Amino acid sequence: HVAREQPLVLGALGVAIGAAIGACLPATRREDEMMGSVRDDLVQTGREKYQEARDTVKEAAQKTSDTLKEAAQKTREELSSSSSSGSAGA
Repeated sequence: HVAREQPLVLGALGVAIGAAIGACLPATRREDEMMGSVRDDLVQTGREKYQEARDTVKEAAQKTSDTLKEAAQKTREELSSSSSSGSAGA
């Protein structure tokens, strides 16, 4: 459901998860020599993007959950009122 409504969120989450996994891998000495502070900046940016994407997905999931709860409640009420009016006419 979220994939159809917010595909960019899922794409961002995928990128953020990939960056987070990459950030968790230990740096090699050669990488430190070649990348230095650039790597550190990229790791920090990756962590921030991951947190943003995680928060966005949480919000989308909460909104979806709320919408589903409201729809279920409305359906229960409609079924309840239709069964009440159906039995009154019998």
